[in-house]
Amino acid sequence: MEKNIKLDWYPCEEFKKSRVMRSKSSLILRPTGIKTLPESGLREMNNVKKELKALLPSLNRAEIRRLRIPYRDAVLYELEENHYPDSAKYLRNLFSLDEEIRQFFGPDTLEWEKPRLENNKELIDILIDGLKVVEETKRKRKIIQEAVQLLKLALFFQSQSSEWWWIADELYKSSLTAGKRISGDEFRTITVIRYLYGRFLLGSLKKPEVALDYLNYARNSSEGKSWSASKILNEQQATIFTESNGLLYKALLDIGKNTDKENAEDAAKIYEEALHRAVDNGCKNYIAKALQELGRCCLEIGEVQNALRHFSKLLAMAKRIPDPDVVCSAYMGLAFTHKELGDHSGTEKYFQLARETALEFQLLNNLADAHYSTGNYYLNKIPAKPDLATKHLEKALELYQEFGIMDKAEIARFSAAAAKGTK
Repeated sequence: MEKNIKLDWYPCEEFKKSRVMRSKSSLILRPTGIKTLPESGLREMNNVKKELKALLPSLNRAEIRRLRIPYRDAVLYELEENHYPDSAKYLRNLFSLDEEIRQFFGPDTLEWEKPRLENNKELIDILIDGLKVVEETKRKRKIIQEAVQLLKLALFFQSQSSEWWWIADELYKSSLTAGKRISGDEFRTITVIRYLYGRFLLGSLKKPEVALDYLNYARNSSEGKSWSASKILNEQQATIFTESNGLLYKALLDIGKNTDKENAEDAAKIYEEALHRAVDNGCKNYIAKALQELGRCCLEIGEVQNALRHFSKLLAMAKRIPDPDVVCSAYMGLAFTHKELGDHSGTEKYFQLARETALEFQLLNNLADAHYSTGNYYLNKIPAKPDLATKHLEKALELYQEFGIMDKAEIARFSAAAAKGTK
């Protein structure tokens, strides 16, 4: 009885000219002009066998092994046979780490279901090609090329989907290890590696605290240098010093926001450092954001004069950018600061400027916040001004409802009711 045959590849050109022979039980693919054994006479049998054998693909030992055992095991054998023991060891360690991560999280988790390296032949081949180059450069004692090749592999896996970032992380660490052995290049290579690893930790892995050490190192080592990562990234970049300062600002801002929830005083110190890094980077928007957070934090911990200084700088910076949204924020910050200073005329002045700016540039969310804060100020002022408070709070309620910001709308509604009740 003939067996079903399914061909996913063509071992020779003749198979591309195959015609389909249909029988009761199966579909058979055969090359045109070639007899099968059942069609052959006894005298033709030996010649037909030779012709059929000639059509079979010629496989070497490695190719046969790949067909008979798991791909991961086959390529590890090949690396050992071809005298790449370091590459085989590195790849074996990656397979083991992949399994350790999976077992750590256990079944019924997202990590358990993620694709595994041993099942991705394409990525395994890319790793093999790259690791072989690394090993060859290592044999020739070309340490810079070794570190750079590992870095390129890390960047490739960083560019893949997030389930492969653990490989990028391992390759970055290996690149750092190689980079530390380099001498005679004024620490340029290791600085590039640390900058790019810090960038990866912050942007991809969302680990700002860990990224700080690498980015600070890159910043300090590259100060006054024209070094850039443009060539290896194949994209236009400023100097590593400038780029590191920008990333440090972002990392510190993230850390400050997390710290702010528990300790505003510590957060203020972090925002102060973020401001310095923003100034070193030179981005006006970064400087403005750092000033805004620093002013707000200083106001929260009672450093009113510092808050006044930061919000005043913020206003000047926002006008130079120019950014009406930040201008509104600066006016609001100054209004709250003057309120803490007991300066009622200053408070009213800056609330009014905030409302006027928001209205002029149709920043209606800012306008709603300005009306609410103004109304709340008049409601709690001594003596209170309930009529003015009600007018502003009802306007805030109307705007919040219009934009579907219902949580703020409910607060405004409650405050407006309270203002009416004090008349």
